[in-house]
Amino acid sequence: MRLFFCILFSAIMLKAAAQQKHYELNLGWKSNKLELHSISDKNKQQSCTFIVSDSIRALVFNNQVQVIQQFGMEHKNYQQLLGGFIRNAKVYLFTREWQKENELHNWVLDIATGIAKENILPFDVNKEKLVDRISGGDRFLYITSNKKTAELIVYNFTSETQFDTLRYPLGVHKADFGTVDMEGVCPIDVAVEKNKLYLQGDTLQLVMNDQLNTTQITSFDIPNKKISERVISHQAHASADNSFLFENKLFYIGASADSLCVQIVDVNSSAVKMSFVALAEDTITFKNTPIMQEGGFYAYGGTREIGRTKQLLRKMDNGDPVIGATINANNQLELVVGSFMKMRMAMGTGGVAFRPAGNSSLVMMPPGMFYSNYWDKSVRFKTLLNARSLEHISGVPGNSINEKIDYYTGGRKIPPMGINLFKTNGRYYVAYYENDSRKLSILKF
Repeated sequence: MRLFFCILFSAIMLKAAAQQKHYELNLGWKSNKLELHSISDKNKQQSCTFIVSDSIRALVFNNQVQVIQQFGMEHKNYQQLLGGFIRNAKVYLFTREWQKENELHNWVLDIATGIAKENILPFDVNKEKLVDRISGGDRFLYITSNKKTAELIVYNFTSETQFDTLRYPLGVHKADFGTVDMEGVCPIDVAVEKNKLYLQGDTLQLVMNDQLNTTQITSFDIPNKKISERVISHQAHASADNSFLFENKLFYIGASADSLCVQIVDVNSSAVKMSFVALAEDTITFKNTPIMQEGGFYAYGGTREIGRTKQLLRKMDNGDPVIGATINANNQLELVVGSFMKMRMAMGTGGVAFRPAGNSSLVMMPPGMFYSNYWDKSVRFKTLLNARSLEHISGVPGNSINEKIDYYTGGRKIPPMGINLFKTNGRYYVAYYENDSRKLSILKF
């Protein structure tokens, strides 16, 4: 009975905390193809939300998320919004039209005058494969790879016409990457990628775990056009591993049939600051939640508890180990540790689950872009650590910002690309468009 009231109280408090509707705009549009995009300036004191349907509406917000300027632009057929930035009281939005792959379009929105200017920029990357696009506060990064030259290429846009180029030889590394959005909780289908990109201020970090028991970190100093590399050896004797970069610390997971190892490494010194180990027959003493499986053949559409450590290790071996880190509302480090497998269900006489061959790039959109959260088959638990000492602490993890958003927006008729998360002045905001009410709403958390 006590547990029931605790759960009920938590649900009531969660809903109350989430129902702070900060802004609302009646647009009258209704479309499942409607898109929302949001970008922020470098210091996260201004933001701009784009509502895209038959036309483009841009709303510029100040540090209190109050509208200070609005723009309306033409949305040409098959025009794809790529990203943008805010710099010197202007908003820059980059787009590309279908079948015009040798040029970029961009809009420059002058916040002071309310004037919008369109430009066309020659930009021929037909021989290159798109890796990702990142809205980086005061710059826009367009990242590609060239199979013929085995290069990763970073285009750095700082105005409507100016951009710099950095080239990095990939060598034997595969050009498959996930991009980590540092706002909110990184979805497990992005954190599972062996090679991940992180934009931290003016530095783009490429973290690669495609060689067992080592992590290679390549740092791109974007303004100074410099590239540096370092390799961290883990000595974990793992048969499968992965890592996650967060606040200048590398969170590493190594797994084998016999053991699970979690290490926290200082990126600058490569020193191991904390490690946790559990053997296959042991109980994991550093977990704060049960081990839960979501999705898959036996838990399709639901969850089930995994009772034994060796079951988790077996699933890590069958899928891919994954680790993620964030700071929760209590200023504690919160880790997600587990495994992920991309599943498909072949329909017929019973479902047959299998893992597709090859490495597909599962990309989470950069800060303030599309917010999404889905897991095909994951097994995971949460761990709480003291943010300073990195020691394990007891307690029950609270709801993450992503879980709060899921709770509040569940059941609403929101287009697939009609919701995103951004941060302004230290607070999280979620913008979403609801087809039933035909309104744009922004919630403050």
